[in-house]
Amino acid sequence: LALLGFLERRTPLRAWRDRKARMAASSASDFLLDLSARLEPDGGMPGANEEERVLSTILVMLQFLAEGNSAKHGAFRAHIKRMLEFLKRSKVQNGAVKEMIERGKSGRAVPGDWSKKKPESGLWAELDKAL
Repeated sequence: LALLGFLERRTPLRAWRDRKARMAASSASDFLLDLSARLEPDGGMPGANEEERVLSTILVMLQFLAEGNSAKHGAFRAHIKRMLEFLKRSKVQNGAVKEMIERGKSGRAVPGDWSKKKPESGLWAELDKAL
């Protein structure tokens, strides 16, 4: 869960460091609930700069989509709407961002395990390939 490890440095939720706490909260909905709690007021995820925030937001959105959520369906639809608004307003705009906006609206998941990815600039190539 590299994404959680990355995010926990920027948020006060430290319980994920403890293996027992992770095991206790290992269900998909608990995982999504933890991610949703980390959303910033503008709808994006924390990060050191705009690009990192966009990549973190995309990685989190991929988790929501994988569990059947979209901007129209699912318990986390309001969170996805906030993430979509953040991505639309972001200064970082490319094909991957535009495709993720469309996927967030439609609910089309992207195959693969994205939970182990980190929001680094090399991720753009992986996203482009998967999308």
